[in-house]
Amino acid sequence: MSRSGDADAVSAAVEPDGQLEAGDPFDAADVRTLQRKSVGVLGGSQILGGVAVAGSLPAGALIAESISGSEAAAGLAQTFGVVGAALLALPLARVALSRGRRAALAGGYFLGSLGSIIVIAGAVYRSLAIVYAGCLFVGVASAAGLQARYAATDLASVNRRARSLSIVVWGATIGAVAGPNLLDVSGRWAQSLGLPPLAGPYLVAAVVCAVTVGLLLVFLRPDPYRESLRLR
Repeated sequence: MSRSGDADAVSAAVEPDGQLEAGDPFDAADVRTLQRKSVGVLGGSQILGGVAVAGSLPAGALIAESISGSEAAAGLAQTFGVVGAALLALPLARVALSRGRRAALAGGYFLGSLGSIIVIAGAVYRSLAIVYAGCLFVGVASAAGLQARYAATDLASVNRRARSLSIVVWGATIGAVAGPNLLDVSGRWAQSLGLPPLAGPYLVAAVVCAVTVGLLLVFLRPDPYRESLRLR
């Protein structure tokens, strides 16, 4: 086939309205299968990420208050989490554009895991500065979770984009409900390791974010954003 014929075949893979047709050179059934897999992986990452973020950031406020005795200091812990999400949202988007969704999302959750470890160190050494620095990085996991919702639409046809996004959002909701309910269990786990009980949610967050990184690196293949570019 000539080069012009190849170009026509690629352009025909996606209709102008974003609908894939059966029998196109890039098999529509294969694209749908890949989309279902991507949504499943992203939904799983949202459940885990929701557990990590929703369970840990409120605990950061309690840690800050226990160190300083100030409610204002407690509020700052959550503020740093929000600031971390805001500061890293654009860099994560740039990574997604240049390296793909997998690299951006895994990088965000890696920083979330690192931030959780930093908060644990701050709780052990009773340092507000260290706790705040950790909360800043934990907030990056929140930004990654928000970007995962858009990743769910990369390969979706126009009439299925809302459904794909809503499935992933539901994953985050499950995690957000489950996370805070682990406070007591995680506190006992932390105590068994010789750590302050309030560090428990961050212990869970460190592990859960690390598992999420592995999930994305291993199973979010091929990268949905890069595949969507290839099909244009």
